Order: sequence, then C-alpha cells, then structure tokens
Amino acid sequence: MATTRKALAVLIALLAGVGLLTGVAYVVGLSPFEKRGSIDAGEVCESLGASGKVIPALERVMPIKSRYSFNDEVNSRAHDSDDNYTSACFVRGDAQQIISVRAEMMLIGPEPTQKTADGWADDQIVANGPDKRPLKTFNAGNGAVASSRTSAILVPCTPPGQIPGGEYDLTVVVTLKQKSESSDAKTRQSLIDLVRSAAEYAHKNARCDLPSKL
Repeated sequence: MATTRKALAVLIALLAGVGLLTGVAYVVGLSPFEKRGSIDAGEVCESLGASGKVIPALERVMPIKSRYSFNDEVNSRAHDSDDNYTSACFVRGDAQQIISVRAEMMLIGPEPTQKTADGWADDQIVANGPDKRPLKTFNAGNGAVASSRTSAILVPCTPPGQIPGGEYDLTVVVTLKQKSESSDAKTRQSLIDLVRSAAEYAHKNARCDLPSKL
C-alpha cells in the first residue's frame, strides 16, 4: 500500500511539473501555443490579385507567426513597345521571409513549344530558389507547374511584332520559403490559387493583348 501511495505521489509531482512547463510555454508564446497573427486584407499585396481565394490560400500555407507583413513592388510598362513589366510581392512572418511572388515579361520567340512545362519552369524555379520536389503540370496559360513549395505559370501577353524580338509572355512564380503545416496536396492547391490570382493581376496590369488562357 505504501509503495502504491509513493508511486501515486511521484506521478502527481510529474504531472504538476508538466503543467508548470505548459503554463510557462503558454505565457511566453512558445509552440504549440504560439498565436497566429491575423492577415489584414488591406495590407495584402495588390499584385496578388483580387481573387477571394488569396487570403484563405495564404492562411493554409503560411507557418504560424505572431505577425505578418507584405511588401509590394510593381514596375508598370511605360508604353506598348516596352518589355519592362515586373512585380514582386514578399510576405514575411516575424521578419522571416515566407513567400515570394514574382512576375516578369520575357521573350518567348515566334513559336512557343511544349518545353514551357519543363525547361522554362525549371529555369524559373531555379532562379527563384531551387525546388527538388516533383513538379506536376496543371492547365493554365502556355504552361503551368506546381509542387508543395512552388507554382508557376507562363501567361501569354504580347503578339510577335508589338515588341522587337517576337512574342512576350509573363512568367509568374510563387515560392514558399518555409514548409507549410498543411498537407502537400492542400499546399500545392493553395500555391496554384495564389499563382493564378497573381497571373490575372499581372496580365491585366501589364496591358497584355493576348488572351491569358487562365
């Protein structure tokens, strides 16, 4: 009986210690009790587009941080023969970069080929941060691929003859810098939602003449 009481006393002491540590973790905001900061729609990058899927997608892919911030940079075309359109949205959580979303006009040439879903995507994704995960294609633009860390679309923009060199398209790439807490499938779909919305914004803001195919 004495042994049972001693074991019970030890168990109670251990539970009390766990409870104390849990309380301390909660007070100082340590995981798993860290509180997620809110995403203010008014602060979200304009270049992410106006889709109602943007904020839900961000909430699914971003790791828990106490505060999120957005930095938007858009360089619009000065005239129809200008190929200088670029945009960049950087999302940070507690000063750490979580997501980058970039759009840029690029010369495709007179005949876009099936290579848009492999060579083009590989070049763009390596340029924005290597991703070794398998890329799966989805239907959008002249080519589109996504993984659980990256999504990219090649969006038709200007026909040959408008800007010297040939056809110019927009490359739009979303890169997730930190692993999401969602499943790979949900993260991939969320990155697709983000890149589609950003591509719609870029296609309109760059004053593209070709149908976007989005």
